[in-house]
Amino acid sequence: MTAELSRAARATEQRSRIETAAYRLFVERGYEATSFQDIARGASTKKQLVQYYFPQKPDLLVLFMRRVLRLAEEVAESRHLMGASRFARLFVVAQIQLSFLFTKAPSLALDILASRRLSTEIVSFDLGWISETMQSTPKEAIEISDGLRMAVGGLYEICFYRLSNDQDIDVQRVAGQMMQSFMTSLGYSTDEAAAELAPYRLDAGMRDSSSDLVHDLVVSSGTGR
Repeated sequence: MTAELSRAARATEQRSRIETAAYRLFVERGYEATSFQDIARGASTKKQLVQYYFPQKPDLLVLFMRRVLRLAEEVAESRHLMGASRFARLFVVAQIQLSFLFTKAPSLALDILASRRLSTEIVSFDLGWISETMQSTPKEAIEISDGLRMAVGGLYEICFYRLSNDQDIDVQRVAGQMMQSFMTSLGYSTDEAAAELAPYRLDAGMRDSSSDLVHDLVVSSGTGR
C-alpha cells in the first residue's frame, strides 16, 4: 500500500509540474508557439512523460482554461463582486476572465480565437460551468446552450478582428454585449438585460487587479482539475 501511495503521489507531482510549465508557457508564448518539448523542458522532464499524461495538447489547454475560469470565480467571490442574479455572476466572471486573457495572455487569446477546434473545446467546457451556475434543468440547458453559442460566437468574431488588427478590446463593453445577446435569446428585452447587468460593470482598476491576481495564481501551481 505504501509503494502504491508513493507512486500515486509521484504521478500527481509530475502532472502538477507539467501543468504548471504548460500554463506559464501558454501565458508567455501562446498555445501554438508552445511545443511538447518546450513543456518538458519547463517541467524538467522528458517529452515522452508529458505525452504519457497528456496525449493531446488541447487537453492541457482545457485544463488551463478551467483553472482560469475557476480562479476568476474565486477572486470575484473573495472580493464580494458577485450578485445574487445568475446573469450577474456570469457577467462578473466573464469580465475577469476576458481581462486576464486579453491583458495577460494576448497571444494565447488570439490562438484560441483563430482556431475553430480550440474555441469549440473551450466553449464546450464553459457550457458545463454555465449550466451549473445557472442551475438549469435539462430542458433549459439546451436553450441556454444554443443562446450562449450564438453570443460567444459573436464575441469571438469581434475580439478576433480587433486582436488580429492590433486594436484594443474594451472588456467591459464586449462582455456586456455578449451577456445582453445571451439574455435576449432567453426572452429578456434589451432594456431588461442592461438594467440587470448595470450594477455589475467592473471598473478598469478592479478588472486589472483581479486579472493580476488570477495570473499569479494560475501560473503558481498545476492540478487545475
